[in-house]
Amino acid sequence: FLGKHGYLFLWIMKVRSKIGWDSLWYRHISCFKSNLYLLSFYRYLNDVDYFGGFEQEDLDQLFEAMQSNFKAWVSGFAPLAVGDDMDSFAVQEFSRTLFNVRPDIAYTVAKVIFQSDFRGILSYVTVPCHILQSTKDLAVPVVVSDYLHQHLGSKSIVEILQTEGHLPQLSSPNIVIPALKRHLLIQLWRFRWRDEVPSVVLDLLS
Repeated sequence: FLGKHGYLFLWIMKVRSKIGWDSLWYRHISCFKSNLYLLSFYRYLNDVDYFGGFEQEDLDQLFEAMQSNFKAWVSGFAPLAVGDDMDSFAVQEFSRTLFNVRPDIAYTVAKVIFQSDFRGILSYVTVPCHILQSTKDLAVPVVVSDYLHQHLGSKSIVEILQTEGHLPQLSSPNIVIPALKRHLLIQLWRFRWRDEVPSVVLDLLS
């Protein structure tokens, strides 16, 4: 997403800094009837009684590597993030996307993402949520999705996909796409019939 939406993301962050997340959230929350999260982040840094997977020292090293040699950083970061070999299609595609971004923009976006803390707005989510999580993800461990599940202000479920890495839509589309379709079909059923999906239909979708 960085290649196409890097500037848009920075603009959103500027809006956030001026009017605050609370105001931005309340203006748009009525637009959604349900949410689907795929390896969703809200804080990467470890904290008291919270495990995000990173210490500040880890992030400082990451930022330093991005500034000192962006190409070398991409070559090392992409396989770790995707969870595959450098020669795989998913890693090559992710690397290509990163290389299409100006290094200074990539650095700024990375700092915003990795240093952000959205835990304070999780309780504002009041619509049903479906959380998709990889079994192994360097950036978003399973415990992060568990925390999300426990602190959202609405009913939610966590579905563990038999995938690895932070971009399963690239590395394992054969697993992610059916999960997305199943969720969308369930939401369409509920919207059309105003009722829960019968178990026999759920069996057909699983």
